[in-house]
Amino acid sequence: MLKPFQVHTALMGQYETFLGGGDPLGQAVLRIFDMNIPVTHTEIVTDFEVMAGLSAKTFVERCEFRVSLVGANAINVLKGLKCTLTPVPGGPSFAMQLYHGGLQPGGAIFRFMLVDENYRA
Repeated sequence: MLKPFQVHTALMGQYETFLGGGDPLGQAVLRIFDMNIPVTHTEIVTDFEVMAGLSAKTFVERCEFRVSLVGANAINVLKGLKCTLTPVPGGPSFAMQLYHGGLQPGGAIFRFMLVDENYRA
């Protein structure tokens, strides 16, 4: 019998394949470790600035991907890791970095906020 976190992870893989038209890489991808990882993400907010202080100009509140897709590199998936988000195949890419977040309960999914690669791009 599958546990709830296993079911969630399996459904996430099906969702990625559905969004990609049968190919999980046909949707949004996050490039890390010279690998293109299929991801799901929330809105890409650009040209955002807090009036009284530093803020990221571009950010994504939530980006999720399956741990199994990064293999042995999973131990190196940490805040500050540089990455590139490509929301649509063949479309523009965003130079980003992993921000707060990490491994989710159940140990099968990573969830991070993404911010500008240099925090003020």
